[in-house]
Amino acid sequence: MHFLLLGAALFVAFSFLRDDGAPGKKQIVVSAGKIEHLAALFARTWQRPATHEELEGLINDFVREEAAYREGMALGLDRDDTVIRRRIR
Repeated sequence: MHFLLLGAALFVAFSFLRDDGAPGKKQIVVSAGKIEHLAALFARTWQRPATHEELEGLINDFVREEAAYREGMALGLDRDDTVIRRRIR
């Protein structure tokens, strides 16, 4: 009985104390530098600065793309795929 209680206590302590890697791993942060990069790409493509609504759309697209990328990596879709390996290379 003591070993069972000790094991349960260790399991609970480990689940609270473990580090899943980087802090905020599930959080997507769009830095000011990334926003400037998106705005510069838009300006280079369309030969004009982005409006506020267009910039918000660019940021939303980036967040959706990053979420899809992370989900694909978590599901292992990058493994055993020659096309993906070539693009990463």
